[in-house]
Amino acid sequence: MHRNGPVYAACVFLTLFAVSNKIYWGNTGIELPLPAKLLELCGIFRSSGRMFYLVAACMVVYAVYTLRDRLPGRYAVLVLALFVGVQAFDLSAAAQQKRQKFADPINATVVNNDQTASLGAGHTQLLAAGEVREDRLRLLAILAGKQGLATNLDIAVSGSHPAAEASRADTAARLAAGQYDPTAVYVTTDGATWENWQAVFAGDDSLNFFVADSCYFMVPAV
Repeated sequence: MHRNGPVYAACVFLTLFAVSNKIYWGNTGIELPLPAKLLELCGIFRSSGRMFYLVAACMVVYAVYTLRDRLPGRYAVLVLALFVGVQAFDLSAAAQQKRQKFADPINATVVNNDQTASLGAGHTQLLAAGEVREDRLRLLAILAGKQGLATNLDIAVSGSHPAAEASRADTAARLAAGQYDPTAVYVTTDGATWENWQAVFAGDDSLNFFVADSCYFMVPAV
């Protein structure tokens, strides 16, 4: 125990970090309040549950060494083979699902749409205005990364998500007031908002409006 003290301490820290302050049972849940500064710091490491991966690996290594020390060689091998077999069976359904996903034809999305293929040419940002539909959030973040564009989407921002949310609100307010940055591409998942942009900038021929995969774009000419 003394010899492996640093490892135990690291495992305890990583486990505590991986535990979420949001606890759900079905559709019912509670959120334990945490200091804003702590949330902002922890927000740098998205998907904190992944921090437990190393702890799980350490547990497996410890289990293997324990089997080696406590059981005769052939029995230890038998137990390990049983463990591997159970794991393989448990993962077989997920593996089949992944294989099927790669076998299926690629569906047209906002990421591989012809109209979004050159958004990065002459533009530096993909700015969302207001709230973004959950089922388009990841795709838009992938689009921003693929085109080399900075963005204010939560899923693509390390650190403070409230700052990203404030940026989206500010973007919506600026567009409603008739102001835009010619180096930015603007997107919303709300059709009424997009129609309002067209009304606000009706006399500006340098703007291109189009829809791709239920995402509504306003793109300044370059």
